[in-house]
Order: sequence, then structure tokens, then C-alpha cells
Amino acid sequence: MIHLVAFLWGWADATFAPIAPDVLLTFLALRSLRVALAASLFAILGAVAGGAMTYDYANLHPASSREILVSIPGVSDRDVGIAGRNIERHGAGAIFLGPPYKVYAVQWAWQHRPLVPFLLATAAARGLRFLLSSVAAALVAAPLRRRVRERTLLTLHLLFWTAVYTVQFS
Repeated sequence: MIHLVAFLWGWADATFAPIAPDVLLTFLALRSLRVALAASLFAILGAVAGGAMTYDYANLHPASSREILVSIPGVSDRDVGIAGRNIERHGAGAIFLGPPYKVYAVQWAWQHRPLVPFLLATAAARGLRFLLSSVAAALVAAPLRRRVRERTLLTLHLLFWTAVYTVQFS
């Protein structure tokens, strides 16, 4: 079941959702890095599928794709411009940079670039991010697990992501 949730979260993040799968993956890593890494693979697959769908929609409906994109919390017109310039300068490597991933899927389509290189870069960039966030959470949790109750660890997790998204959405 957790693999399906990870896949759907990866897909949603690549299409319309403002909260990245890292929230789920780091939560899982608090208890088991192995479970988090397995879920990461499904989140990557979801991101690739969602990225392909977002790219396709942006090709077919450029005007409405921009309207939808900038209506998502944490995505601005400025982000759209930054992603476009990053792609022009760095090609597929731009996906490793900010702003949110879904903005790159739309910009990639608008620039009439081929889908396959984008999807390969998606798997690499999202994979690296998901794997690193899972490992980081497990490394932070390991020494804390011996000193604090699980409830405290989960509260710290919630506070961390609340702070991250408070900054991102402001």
C-alpha cells in the first residue's frame, strides 16, 4: 500500500500538488531507511509519469497550463521565468535546480524540447532528491531514536516540514 501512496504522491507532485513526496519519504525513513528507499523508487516512477502528463498537457494547452501552474501554492510567474532561463542555459541538467519540478515539465514543453531526455533527467533528479532526503532523515533519526520518544520524533518531523513549506509558500 505504501508503494502506491508513494507513486501517487510522486505523480501528484509532478502535476498539481504543492507538497513533495519528501514529506512521506522522510517520515518512512524515521523508522526504516529500507522502506523509505523502496518507496522512493515508486515516487520516482510517479514523478516520471506525472512529468510526462504535465509535459503533454502543456504542449496541448499552453495558455491554461500557465494559469494552472501559477495557481499552485509555491509556484509563481517568477519561477516560470527562472525555469525557462535555466533550461536555456543548462538543458536537462536544469531539472536539478529550483524552482518546483512541475514548472520544468511545462517549460520543457513550451520550448519544444523532446520528451525522452526530460524523463531521463526527471528520474535522475527526482531520484537523487528523494534518496538523499530519505538518507538524511534516517541519519538524523538514528541517534534521536535512542533519546526521545517516537512521538517527539514525529513532532520534530512535522515542525521541520511545516517550516519548509511556510517559507516556500510565503
